[in-house]
Amino acid sequence: LEGQVTMPRIALVQDGTEVARQRYADVLERFLRCREQLSSTRGLDFSLEPFTDDRVRFLLSGISPEEFDCIIFASNALLSDGVMRSVAHHRGELRRYVRSGGGLLVLHQVRPSLDDVLPADVCPRLVDRSSRPGVEVRADAPDDVTLRYPESVALDRLAERQDGSGPSRLYWKAFGRDSMPQKLRPVLSAGDGGSEVLLARTVSGIPERVVVATVPLDWHGSIELLVNAIRYVSLGEPRRLLWLPEGAENERTDLFLRWLYSDGASAVSSMPGPDTMSEPEQWLFDQVDVCIVPPRQFDAVRNWPEIVAFVARGGTLITAEPVDKMGASEVSAL
Repeated sequence: LEGQVTMPRIALVQDGTEVARQRYADVLERFLRCREQLSSTRGLDFSLEPFTDDRVRFLLSGISPEEFDCIIFASNALLSDGVMRSVAHHRGELRRYVRSGGGLLVLHQVRPSLDDVLPADVCPRLVDRSSRPGVEVRADAPDDVTLRYPESVALDRLAERQDGSGPSRLYWKAFGRDSMPQKLRPVLSAGDGGSEVLLARTVSGIPERVVVATVPLDWHGSIELLVNAIRYVSLGEPRRLLWLPEGAENERTDLFLRWLYSDGASAVSSMPGPDTMSEPEQWLFDQVDVCIVPPRQFDAVRNWPEIVAFVARGGTLITAEPVDKMGASEVSAL
């Protein structure tokens, strides 16, 4: 089974000319940092492959979720003539990719619209920024997965720079709130009454996994928000939680692997002690329907107040232990 497991694969699209011309536009190192943070989660090992200019046609030709779990269009990647030619030529294949469950993250683009990249029912209208510099960013959905897991995003970090290093504005374009499709959920906004949507994602319960942002998160080095967005478009929302004891990296049963890799909806973390969950861990525990614990801890954790409350709201606590002499697994559930 180990050999059959596939890990999340990321394709990063960049404008090669701008990367060479502008120092702050060369953001590959920041995406590599995101990959490292995502891969530090036990059980996962994300891969990242960059594509620039005319190489994008090789990426999009016959693209499928089996090849790449998500495609990221870095800030201003669509300014590249080679990228745009490839996107226009393979527009239908890109749409089929998104419809069949391939993830898509589109960051800041100076374009009249994103129609060439996004299917119509997940494509908001791009508008020019109308608010003054220094505007505060607000969270439309403070508990959204893109703000809470696997990193807790501090909105005060999303501020316009005044030091002259890199772009000075937090954003130049925005999405008109009145143009948001039903399949998109606004997450971050600014302006009067939140009229300018800065980041949105697809709603829960649909095949598409899309995040669109008018903020150049890569240029600004907003690693926490980038990590969360990449994990969402790669794997979707976590619905199961696997707790592993410390030092159990190699204790992987067949059941563990099937749970973890069958649909990407399992999250993995080291087992916390009572009342020692971090903020992201607590958020995750409040979201999932199933919590899987090591066999030796099952009887102990079932009496934790958090577990009692979890089961009372409909959650399931489960454990499985191999029985070698029977060639089977013994499963206990609450």
